[in-house]
Amino acid sequence: MRLRFVVLAIFLCFGGRPTGAHAVPLEGLYEATVSGDSTEAGRAPAATEALRQVTIRVTGRGSAAADPALQSFYADAPKYVLTYRSVAPGLVAVAFDPALVEAALTRLSQRLWGRERPQLLVVLEGPAAAVSAARRDLQVAAQVRGIPLQYAETRAETPPAVREGQPEALRSAAQTFGTDGVLVLRASTNGLSAVWTGPAGEGSATGGPAEVMDAMADRLGSVLAVSAADAGRLQVV
Repeated sequence: MRLRFVVLAIFLCFGGRPTGAHAVPLEGLYEATVSGDSTEAGRAPAATEALRQVTIRVTGRGSAAADPALQSFYADAPKYVLTYRSVAPGLVAVAFDPALVEAALTRLSQRLWGRERPQLLVVLEGPAAAVSAARRDLQVAAQVRGIPLQYAETRAETPPAVREGQPEALRSAAQTFGTDGVLVLRASTNGLSAVWTGPAGEGSATGGPAEVMDAMADRLGSVLAVSAADAGRLQVV
């Protein structure tokens, strides 16, 4: 049976650029775990793949991995590495120097999204098996894209208006839970789709939790990532 996830997000932020009233510092922003090993022969390809993942997270652009303007940057990935660490058979965690990566991306005219990320309250609706699978996949996707999530653990925590995605109820729930927004997922038998709205704009997407998170993260990144020139102006103000 195919399931449909309808996703609505309200991002509650303050100020000219919505950083999130309850934004949290993201751990591991410049580290990624990829297939490979930490041997001399395996380091270069592991570093390249890991840097692609980190760049997606730091720029807020899913398309950054295949951006022609960044391919030479990825080819030089080993020179930005701080450490390689085997975490499981066939998996290696690669950590990069934040200052070097940011400097290189700035030279390439990339907008950067800092460590402070808006936190979302997630409300999952649907059959137990579907909810469990959605939560697992959504959490993985959120970690890849650098979006902190908090979950409403029981239906009793959220009134019907929240589960229905009513905007005012979502704003109230965000204030109650101390998050920057609310993400509601509901299941039906008509496939997977998503819609969202908030200061980062409104949009829609089709696909599973990973596709939903990619679309949302791209939209957030387009609003929250800043160029070096913008950052300078913000600091002066």
